Amino acid sequence: MNTVQVLSEALGVSEGEAARLVRSRSLRRSRYRGVVYFSLRRDYRGLPEGSVVLYAPGHPPRLVRGYPSISRILLLERAVERHFVDRVVVEEKMNGYNTRVVWYAGELLAITRGGFVCPYTTHRLSLSLGEALRGLFADHPQAIVAGESIGLENPYPRYPYPVEGGFGFMVFDIFIGGRRLGFSERQALAGDYGIPTVPVIDVVEKTRHERLRAIVDRLEETGGEGIILRDPENRVPPLKYTTTRTNIGDIEEGMRFFFEEGRSFIFPRVLREIFKIYEERPGPRELEERWLRLGRALLQPPQASVERVEREGLLGESFVLRFRDPRVLDESLAHFARLGIRVQVGEVRSEGGWLRVVFHKPRRTGDEVRRILETGLSPLD
Repeated sequence: MNTVQVLSEALGVSEGEAARLVRSRSLRRSRYRGVVYFSLRRDYRGLPEGSVVLYAPGHPPRLVRGYPSISRILLLERAVERHFVDRVVVEEKMNGYNTRVVWYAGELLAITRGGFVCPYTTHRLSLSLGEALRGLFADHPQAIVAGESIGLENPYPRYPYPVEGGFGFMVFDIFIGGRRLGFSERQALAGDYGIPTVPVIDVVEKTRHERLRAIVDRLEETGGEGIILRDPENRVPPLKYTTTRTNIGDIEEGMRFFFEEGRSFIFPRVLREIFKIYEERPGPRELEERWLRLGRALLQPPQASVERVEREGLLGESFVLRFRDPRVLDESLAHFARLGIRVQVGEVRSEGGWLRVVFHKPRRTGDEVRRILETGLSPLD
């Protein structure tokens, strides 16, 4: 089958329409081993961005829908009361990266939110949960298992969860036949195969405002990211809500590399805090403390970054990945290049049957700061 035929069959459109899609800028073509795949760069005919068409010779093409976006809550009590029917499942929101896992052409494939098959995530999932996932897919070959990949040993957002081996995966959705399983079905199916799910904090009536607020307060104290709120039967879509610690902490993290992430990080998170303060009505002392925390998050990390560039001449970050199969290292480097991520390989050593690799990731903010220090001129108006 040629590309147009593959897309026509998988998307259920005419070959003429598929040809127009190929000519557009809406499609990205990539390859993972024997599988060619096409990722949607933007929404298309009801399919969300990040949807993927998989194709391998000898196998029918397969469409894997992008993960649906989850609306964010600004006013917790009002949104929950108006949105949900009666009971609400409260799950902990994990700080990692969204991963869809499927079985296709004899391969376990881990697909990121943006629609890329990630060689490293596929490798680590195959090692840690391969047997369990293959068991599920043997019984449900068209299932899509969606979850959060977490831990410090990954190339994407890295938050220190205490997971064995530095990498973990927790399921938050399973789709079978295009249907999102209800909460009880999801828990039962994942449990049958020994696949971990995200922590469930409670199931409460939607009017239990004080219980919801207590959950958020506890997560503030323990450093949790926030909560996902679901209807047990998926009668309405899920919603998400984050803690002040996360809102301001994200700004603090993003402002380390302020030319790349600062502007996009700041306003959405400040907006969350504006309405969180409005709803919570904190006392003067707590309000003053929140103002100070926000100010520090905006100015302290970039100040440290500027001083580091002045001292060292560069700015970047390092992360560690571990491989059982050396070829996955080469595949990962090619994957980073496709994503436009600049990485440099640092120390490589064998460690207990693993290949431990340190990666250095230069950041554009360092280049911009160096030019400013040299010329004294701003790149912005």
